[in-house]
Amino acid sequence: MIGQVLAAVPMGVAFGVAIQSSGVASPDAIRAQFIFEKEIMLKMFFGGVAGSAFAMAILAYINPKEFDKARESKGKFAIPETWFFDVGH
Repeated sequence: MIGQVLAAVPMGVAFGVAIQSSGVASPDAIRAQFIFEKEIMLKMFFGGVAGSAFAMAILAYINPKEFDKARESKGKFAIPETWFFDVGH
């Protein structure tokens, strides 16, 4: 658990820095997105999707057994108390 937190904090900080430095949250950028002048939020989203897909591909290549085991957990992240999230599946 503490390892997950220690891994998540730097990733969250990096994500926050990337979002803030991109200017997505500035009022002018938000206005431009609503009137379809700029697609910066879409670019940031697709950049995140591509980065995530790349990271998943690398992880699947490095350790396929653990990767498949994590994929089969259906998002429970090995926490026993989360069984009720899987009721609808």
